[in-house]
Amino acid sequence: MGMHFPGKSAYCRVLLTLSGLLLLLCAISTINIQSVSANSVLLRDQAGVLDQGKVQTEGAKLSEPLGIYTTRTFGGDQSALNADASSKVGDAYTIVIEIDVAHRHLSIESGQQSNISNDQASNALDAFRQNIHGSDYTGATLAAIDALNGTAHNGGGLEVVGVVIVIIIMAIIISRTRRRGDGRGRGRGRGFYSRPYMYGGGGDFGGGGGGGGGGGAGGSF
Repeated sequence: MGMHFPGKSAYCRVLLTLSGLLLLLCAISTINIQSVSANSVLLRDQAGVLDQGKVQTEGAKLSEPLGIYTTRTFGGDQSALNADASSKVGDAYTIVIEIDVAHRHLSIESGQQSNISNDQASNALDAFRQNIHGSDYTGATLAAIDALNGTAHNGGGLEVVGVVIVIIIMAIIISRTRRRGDGRGRGRGRGFYSRPYMYGGGGDFGGGGGGGGGGGAGGSF
């Protein structure tokens, strides 16, 4: 007849449960990383001013879908270009860059669930202006994408934070469980208990939502 160690049993159950949760978070992170690499770049260079290969390569580094449009025939002003770019945002995560070569206007718009704020879109607009150098549309567009790149990748950090939090919680609970088990095993000279060891604990592990998406900016260059 084997001996039963209630404290040890509870410790193992906690370890297995939290290990499973950690593996689940790692799997979710892997899926997100794979989906990031699969995001598409839609390029419509009607004005014929971009090195499409370079722009496609750089745009693919964003963690959100990107649409880039150039035109020589747009007849509206800056506000009309902003509205046109906004109408091309295909879903809640898409980023659109539209360049009016004839009037030298630029518009950057993004979906409501993207990681782009108005300030961040303005930074990309400034990067475009600083790198246009007359008519270097490829260099300016690459600079704008680079400015957006760090912003769009921020969303992936939530999974990493979640994994770190789970590891910390796991270490705390395991430590407390071991101390409780050791204390009961030494109490009153008795090595075992007939009643089961009850692990008391509670609380939900919750996540937070992102904010500040759906940003945009527009202006002349």
